[in-house]
Amino acid sequence: MIPMDPQTSLQITRMIPGPREKVFDAFVVPELRKKWWSASAGQRCTLCEIDARKGGKYRINMISADHEFVTVGQFVEFDRPQKLVFTWSWEKPTEEIKESLVTIQLKAPNDSTTELTLTHERLKSPEFRDMHAHGWAGCLGALANLMQYGTAAPNKTPGNVKDHKVVPAEDWLKTRKELLAKEKEFTRLRDELTQIRRDMPWEKVEKNYVFDGPRGKESLADLFDGKSQLIVYHFMFDPGWPEGCKSCSYWIDNINGIAIHLKHRDAMSVAIAHAPFETIEPFRKRMGWGIKFVSAFNMDFNYDYHVSFTPEEMKQEKVFYNFGMSKRFSSEGPGISVFYKDEKGNIFHTYSTFGRGLDMLNVAYHYMDLLPKGRDEAGLKGTQAWVRHHDKY
Repeated sequence: MIPMDPQTSLQITRMIPGPREKVFDAFVVPELRKKWWSASAGQRCTLCEIDARKGGKYRINMISADHEFVTVGQFVEFDRPQKLVFTWSWEKPTEEIKESLVTIQLKAPNDSTTELTLTHERLKSPEFRDMHAHGWAGCLGALANLMQYGTAAPNKTPGNVKDHKVVPAEDWLKTRKELLAKEKEFTRLRDELTQIRRDMPWEKVEKNYVFDGPRGKESLADLFDGKSQLIVYHFMFDPGWPEGCKSCSYWIDNINGIAIHLKHRDAMSVAIAHAPFETIEPFRKRMGWGIKFVSAFNMDFNYDYHVSFTPEEMKQEKVFYNFGMSKRFSSEGPGISVFYKDEKGNIFHTYSTFGRGLDMLNVAYHYMDLLPKGRDEAGLKGTQAWVRHHDKY
């Protein structure tokens, strides 16, 4: 056997709830494959054709916000319910994306659990290896959710508090230590990602943005208030709305209390909304926030950072948001941007994040993730359908 090349191969082992016959079927039955294969954020599976036999071919069509791609391949081994080997490529391969090989091995430690080991070989480069590792991790998480809860949607699976497994203290400790090892690896990877974020190149802010605020006209430079770093929360508040977005308010509730600490790390925090200041300020006072709000009404700032959309854009099915074309969902979009001002007064845009990139910046959600019931959002029309302005609970 030829050993795997660690530069162009990856391997993931995961415990999946459910008997291995059902896990095997989840890979080869089109109706099941679509349920977990389309659970990745911003993607949906529109076509899944599978000829489930050795030598049979498959074709899966995926659509995301900014592109469409078709994955094709052929089953090299088909040993139900323990092993599946298939080729992997795009329908229109390029120099960067050529045919690779995927092996799925399934073991049954008991009747209700499957140990799944996935190996993906012959990838083009370490960058493509890492990209596929991230994608497979998300897909296998969705598969585990589907097997256990009947839904693959992330963060919508309910915590199992009824008839939950109870074990002796020594078994609990063993399981906790296993989880701790994964938590430490996640922390290491998060630290690595944080450094990559800081190492990103900056772009200079050339426009002289002037906002309406509590001091009258205030430039972007004024918002630093003597600090060299500025965190901006792009707060959804359309000029025609009677009050600000309830979900953005949920995030500001999290940010508001840490502003004093940020100041002692040479950073200011401010919320910028599209509505006129005379509409924003009464709402801020009603909510009891100390964080500063300013208005980007009748100026380019929100449009330049793609968190407000013009009437022309609102006529289209898709708008530019989160660094790509996305399905239009509102006249406003949430986000966070970071700026730096040097000793000469030059201002640089260093980072922005949108959509689920904001998830890591909501402390309340992370506390919920520790709870037995988790975020408890299963069955809701939307993940934040339960959220209210804090004076309306």
